[in-house]
Amino acid sequence: MEKQSYNFATAISMVVGVVIGSGIFFKADDILIAVNGNVMLGVIGFLVVGLGVLFGALAISYYSFKDKEHTGIIGYSRMALGSKFAFVVGWFTMLGYFPTFVVVLATVGAIYMSVLLNIDSKLFISIATAILLASSLIINYKYPKVGGKLQVVFTVAKIIPLIIIGLIGTLFFTDAASIETVATNTLTGGKPFSALIAIAFAFDGWIVTTNISSELQDSEKNLPRALALGSVAIVAIYCLYFFGVTQIVGPEEIVRLGDGYTEVAAQAVLGPIGGKIITMFVIISVYGGLNGMTLAFLRIPRTMIETGLMKNIYGNDQEKSSHNMFLLCTAAIVFYFIFQQLLNYELIFTKLSVPFDLSNLPIIINYIFYIVLFIIVNRLTKQETTAKRLYYLFISLIATITAVVIIMGTVQVNGLLYILCSVILAICGIPFYKRQTAQ
Repeated sequence: MEKQSYNFATAISMVVGVVIGSGIFFKADDILIAVNGNVMLGVIGFLVVGLGVLFGALAISYYSFKDKEHTGIIGYSRMALGSKFAFVVGWFTMLGYFPTFVVVLATVGAIYMSVLLNIDSKLFISIATAILLASSLIINYKYPKVGGKLQVVFTVAKIIPLIIIGLIGTLFFTDAASIETVATNTLTGGKPFSALIAIAFAFDGWIVTTNISSELQDSEKNLPRALALGSVAIVAIYCLYFFGVTQIVGPEEIVRLGDGYTEVAAQAVLGPIGGKIITMFVIISVYGGLNGMTLAFLRIPRTMIETGLMKNIYGNDQEKSSHNMFLLCTAAIVFYFIFQQLLNYELIFTKLSVPFDLSNLPIIINYIFYIVLFIIVNRLTKQETTAKRLYYLFISLIATITAVVIIMGTVQVNGLLYILCSVILAICGIPFYKRQTAQ
C-alpha cells in the first residue's frame, strides 16, 4: 500500500483533532474550583499549559524525526535512556496511563448520558460505564477499521459545541459587569495552581501529534509549523469556550451543577431542544475520546513486542498473540473500572480533604517522563549545527520550566498520593524487565 503523504493544512487539522478532547467539557468546574471562580486565572492557566504543550511538542519532535520504527513515546524513551527506561515508560503507559483514561472517559460519557436522560442514579452510571467500555473494546478489537473511521465523526462532534457555546457566550453574554466579575469573582477553598492538572488533562494526547512526522511532506520544516499553529488554534478554542461558558452560566453555577452545566449552557443559547442536541454532541465527543484511547491502548502491547521490550510468548501465532494482548488490556480496564466504582460509591479514600480523581493519577509522572525527554534531547543534538542546537536548547528549557510549573501545581491536591501510586506501578515493571532480559 502506498504510504500516505500529508500536506501542511492536513497536518494542522490532525494536530487540532488529536489534542482537542472531551476533557475540556468535564474539567471546567474543577478548574473554577481551583482558581476560586476567577475566570481570568483559568484563562491564564490555559495559556501556561498551552505554552508547555507547544514547546514540549517542538522539543520532542526531534525524537520523531529519528524514530524510524514510529513507536512514539516508547521509542523516544529508548533513544533517551535505553531499553530499561523505555520498558518502564511503556509498562506505565500500558498498565497505568491508557486504562485509567479509558475508564475515566467511559465514566464521564455515562454521566452525560444520565444528564441527557435526567436519571440521577449511581447504578445507572455504573451500568452505562460498563456498556461504553465493552462496546469500545469490541469495536476496536473486532472492527479496528470501523473504529478508525469513526474518529472523523468524533472530531467534528468535539469542536461544534466548543465553538457554538464559546462564540455565543463571548459575543452575546459578555458585558461590562461580567468582565469585572471575571477578574474579581472568588469562591472559597481553591488552590489556583492545582487548576493546571485539570487543564493538562484537557490538553492530554499532545505527544501523539509528533508521530505524524513520517507521513508529512517536508516534515522537518512543516511539523514544527503545524505544531505551532495547531497549538495556537487549540489554546484559542479552549480559552474561547471556557470564557464563553462562564459568561452564559456563571462560575458559581458551573461549580454547583458539575458536569451537568453543559446542558444548562446549551439551553440558554439554543433552548431546551438545542440543549439536548448539544449534550448529545458532548456524549459523542466523549465516546470519540474513549474510542481513540481504546484504539491506541490495544496497540501498546504490540508496540512493546515489536520493539523487543516484551517477549511474544506465542511466537509466530498472531491470532493467539493478539487475543492474549486483548485480554491483558481488558484486565487492566476491569481493574480500574472496579477502582472507579469504589471511588464513586465512596468506599475508598474517604478521609481525603479533596476526592481522589482517577483522571489525575497518570498526569504527574507523565510530565516527569517528558522532562527527561526534554533534557536528553540536547545530548542527542550534539552533532547538529550550532543554530539547531541552540534552538533545541531554548525550546527544551521553556518546555522543562512549564512542565515543572505544572507538576508544582498538581502536587497541591493529592499530588503526593498520585505520585506514590504511579511510581509503585512503574517500579513493579522492573522485575518483569529483568526476568525477560535474563532469559
